[in-house]
Amino acid sequence: MLLKPISMLRKASGGGAAGLSVLLAPTARIEDSTNNITAYSSSAFTAQTGSNRLMLIAVGGWVPGTSTDTTISSITYGAQAATEVVNRDVTPAEVGFGLFYIKEADIPAGSNQLTVNWSFNSRSCTAVVLELAGVDQTTPVPTTGTLEETTIFAGTALTPGVTTANADSYLVSAMAYQGGDSPHTLACTEGTEGIATTGTSTSTDSSGGMAYELIATAGAETHTWTSDLTAKDGAAVAIEVKAA
Repeated sequence: MLLKPISMLRKASGGGAAGLSVLLAPTARIEDSTNNITAYSSSAFTAQTGSNRLMLIAVGGWVPGTSTDTTISSITYGAQAATEVVNRDVTPAEVGFGLFYIKEADIPAGSNQLTVNWSFNSRSCTAVVLELAGVDQTTPVPTTGTLEETTIFAGTALTPGVTTANADSYLVSAMAYQGGDSPHTLACTEGTEGIATTGTSTSTDSSGGMAYELIATAGAETHTWTSDLTAKDGAAVAIEVKAA
């Protein structure tokens, strides 16, 4: 597991006036480069305790040179299915990318595995989990930004953004990227970031990440995601998480 928190907040990093708080900063739960399977599972872990919780799950997968649909069939934590926010096969359909969540009432007690089921035989899978408290349970994600996807070249950034509708909400961004058997660095230049990679020290099939930032005043905000690897596919999206 690779957990890489970075304190680069443009605004406050704690809970807002409405009580949003971070129970678990973005943490890699799945980093698996097993080839040609449809289901990947984490080691069992227990969700953090809190009230009005939201578990966010960002996932990336890769199958090289395919025109097959590379979407996610389902994500479960224990027996509980997660709710889809974004589920996308990235042009030219080599990268699968998803952002899902589970609300307070549905988060299972005890220790459970996180399982990602793909619609295709993936070459690798990454999953990053962010756990929040103080989240509105009726409309936890009121706003979703436009999905950004591209063949990324070194020095080119993806800048997922969203116009938040509520003060003291969180901007949360997620990124998936395929390294094509090449080691690489993935980074977000705003917010507190967690990165997951798969493969070995000399081979990194795919990577994924999630970052969060407290937005005190409603309005347009962006995060900037970059990779130092050339000519590979990636996708990113930003959402607003509303305080209770």
